[in-house]
Amino acid sequence: MMKKHLKSSDISVIIATKNRANQLEVCLKRILNSVEMPLEIIVVDQSTNSETRKLILDENIKLIKYFHLNSKGKSKSLNYAISRAKGTILAFTDDDCLVDKNWIKNINKTFNKHKNISLCCGKTLPYQSKQHEKEFCPCTFKKNPDKFGITEKPGPHWKNVGFGNNMAIETKVLKKIGLFKEWLGPGSIGSNAEDAEIINRSLINNYKIGYEPTMLIYHNKWLNEEKKIKQEWSYSYGEMASYGYFSFNGNKFAKKIVKDELKNTFVELKNNIKSMIKLKEHSYNNLKNTLKVVCSQITGLFVASSASLFENIFK
Repeated sequence: MMKKHLKSSDISVIIATKNRANQLEVCLKRILNSVEMPLEIIVVDQSTNSETRKLILDENIKLIKYFHLNSKGKSKSLNYAISRAKGTILAFTDDDCLVDKNWIKNINKTFNKHKNISLCCGKTLPYQSKQHEKEFCPCTFKKNPDKFGITEKPGPHWKNVGFGNNMAIETKVLKKIGLFKEWLGPGSIGSNAEDAEIINRSLINNYKIGYEPTMLIYHNKWLNEEKKIKQEWSYSYGEMASYGYFSFNGNKFAKKIVKDELKNTFVELKNNIKSMIKLKEHSYNNLKNTLKVVCSQITGLFVASSASLFENIFK
């Protein structure tokens, strides 16, 4: 099924997965058919069934190192993988992503060419978008202009940098600034945005982050309108937990982001109420959805304040 490795680099690929053996299989196929192979592929599995374990063990590919965790939370899986990785560069992708055949090669090339960066994100495009015209693909990223660039100041990661499904970072950076916050990310109390936190923490610590469009992957996650709305609630929660955390710790950039996001939500809420009064079509559902965003944001801020308080007490 999968090619044996052809060439080794000094990159450890890290994938956290849970109950998505079929998608993981496709993800691994793409990595193992790359022009240049990584040093290792670390799969940390939090599945409640044995399908992923069976997939990995049946293939018996030495390049893949498999671990199963009973604990919950993507960040816990990522940190477990980091603690066992041997590469000087850690490349992160998700089990529902398909990497370009030159992904590993271009990560190597980017870090070798641009010695001043310590972290790099790439271009993430929706997979086979023509087959999903009525659906939405989250966590895609393409900068304008679409060429290599460097970010030096913290800010909204979804505009300036990219996402954790296509991110590479020097191992030595994490040894200095610490690992992922385990109260953030899918499966945690913080819901999402573990990538936003590690990206901005790197920038706060004066590490430069690159954007390289040839570091290309495709995201194969498609949502209908109902699932899209629910995903947006979760993202709102996570973003407020992550940026609220920085805000409570006195970071001005995060205070502005939190203020702007809350302002936008309350403007939308005001408009929904006006539409409701005028009995406009879909006004009730729009109002209900916006109220849920408000609740998500407030809950995210509560989590952020609790995390900040806890960390400051036990420093």
